[in-house]
Amino acid sequence: MVKEKQPNFDSLQKLVNQLIDKCEAERNKALQAQKTVEVLERELREKMEKNADLEKQLEAGMVANTAGGNQNTDQMKRHVSELIQEVDRCIALLND
Repeated sequence: MVKEKQPNFDSLQKLVNQLIDKCEAERNKALQAQKTVEVLERELREKMEKNADLEKQLEAGMVANTAGGNQNTDQMKRHVSELIQEVDRCIALLND
């Protein structure tokens, strides 16, 4: 009778070992998936920060473009200087 129960324990032990192996494999998959998620979250944060910086640069560029069109700084200074001279001439005419 003892011999009859021995094979059942062996097959039960084999099943338990298979379950342990499957559990370990699934745990490894879960750890790898968690690492992937962490990497992707970090990349997403970096991309979002870069996007925010680019939006700020775009906004600054739009403001600069609105203020001076496509003119460079020297052209803007000359234009402002010409406007001031014209205003001075107008004031001089009004004083006469």
